[in-house]
Amino acid sequence: GNRCIICNSNKNLDFAHIIPFRQTRLNIETEAITLCWKHHKDFDDGDLETIESVFGQMSKYYPDYEQLYSLNKTFCSVHGEHISIKKL
Repeated sequence: GNRCIICNSNKNLDFAHIIPFRQTRLNIETEAITLCWKHHKDFDDGDLETIESVFGQMSKYYPDYEQLYSLNKTFCSVHGEHISIKKL
């Protein structure tokens, strides 16, 4: 897209993989998003609100998204809660 799917900005846009490319080696529509540089960094840093927002937006775009992907929440006693989007 031509805008960040979170804030709708059209400045400093990045192509981002929802599932890291190094894991899937795929460039497919359901695993790719457009984010501004700030939200791309937040997503890559595991920001809870950003990742939940991306999952929500993708669920709106693709009716069967929640049947293919899930939010994966884990807790670490050192680092706290971690969230990611996982392919089912």
